[in-house]
Amino acid sequence: MASAPTRVAVIVLAGGQARRFGSDKLAADVDGRALLELALDGVPDDDAVSVAVVGPARRLGRDVTVLREDPPGGGPAAALIT
Repeated sequence: MASAPTRVAVIVLAGGQARRFGSDKLAADVDGRALLELALDGVPDDDAVSVAVVGPARRLGRDVTVLREDPPGGGPAAALIT
């Protein structure tokens, strides 16, 4: 009996204010790339993996589903509920 294909969902919480960091942490440049892009590099880019980024819309180098927590900037609990 063949097993069903496994689907994986990855959720990246990317909606914080980064007050202590002093600027948009996920846009921070690390060797010429945004920190969020580097985090997404660790996720396989194939049809078996669905990626959702919870936070403000950003230009990314791969297809992801972008969701906004309610209220925007509402913190990690609001992002998890989203």
